[in-house]
Amino acid sequence: MGDAAYCPSPLSGQGNSLALIGAYVLAGELAAAKREYNQAFDEYEKEMRPFVKANQALGIKASKIMKLNEEKNLLAKVSQYLMKIAPGILTKFMINRSTRQINQAANGINLKNY
Repeated sequence: MGDAAYCPSPLSGQGNSLALIGAYVLAGELAAAKREYNQAFDEYEKEMRPFVKANQALGIKASKIMKLNEEKNLLAKVSQYLMKIAPGILTKFMINRSTRQINQAANGINLKNY
């Protein structure tokens, strides 16, 4: 289900997580709805939509960063210059920022105990 159902982009690194969580939520909502499948699908959509969007956004952000480096625009040139003069500080900043965003997206759902 993961990559096919939610299309998070390989750049997000969240395909497996979405697949496992999506299967759990879908099974739980189907069981909770007791044959009211339309209700189950609506609840599934409501539970999953914000989580999926947050994880898809990771791929979009990663692709924008890669595009900046391809185009060699001013921001890319400034980033490259900063990496030359202060690589440790800039690298630490980028890793912390990325890790924070990944953590927020990966933990962006409160799973029900079906």
